[in-house]
Amino acid sequence: MKKYKAYALISYELECEFEAEDDQDAWDRAQQLDGGEFTELDGTGDWKVFEIQEITE
Repeated sequence: MKKYKAYALISYELECEFEAEDDQDAWDRAQQLDGGEFTELDGTGDWKVFEIQEITE
């Protein structure tokens, strides 16, 4: 049998609640949030295989 490697992309939607003075402040703060501050929304995960390659060593 031949050996292959598969490449995939996983994505899911996240949310994070925080306080801000106004819409612009909220946008600025959201851009600076760390990924660890978010939690995954249930049922939003998805993944897609986008490439396969034969391994020829």
